[in-house]
Amino acid sequence: MPLKSRQLEALISERSRKTGSEVDQMMRRLRLAGKLVAGPRGTHAPALTTETAARVLVTICGAALPNEAVVVWVNSFRPVSVEGVQFVEALSRVLEAGAHDVAHVLVWIDSPKAEIIWQDGRREVFTEAGGIAAEEAFDRQAREIAFIGGGLLREIAEALQ
Repeated sequence: MPLKSRQLEALISERSRKTGSEVDQMMRRLRLAGKLVAGPRGTHAPALTTETAARVLVTICGAALPNEAVVVWVNSFRPVSVEGVQFVEALSRVLEAGAHDVAHVLVWIDSPKAEIIWQDGRREVFTEAGGIAAEEAFDRQAREIAFIGGGLLREIAEALQ
């Protein structure tokens, strides 16, 4: 059974610091802004693509308040690796592969930076400047970093199958 929007909301609110109400408000704002496919509810609700699920996850974990959700969604296109791969594209591939090797993901809330940290210690860095070191890429410290655990990623990956 494909992953639906409400199922993803439930997974994120159960496994993150966001309340169900905050997650619902953010998803509503994304739907109103045309970022999510709207349609029937329940069993006939449209299924989420892997990329949409990745972008929703980054948006909800990265937005401090519901009214920031659309801005975070748009900004999630910005971080790229040295090879020019967008962060959300890389996170989509991780979810498609089952997220078995991922320890956790870090998303800087007020800066276009993200990292995928693998269980073997490898780090894949994504910044607006194309993967250069954080000290060189930013003049200021990030006010907050969103932590997305490997367990949540694996649950979402399994639900997408």
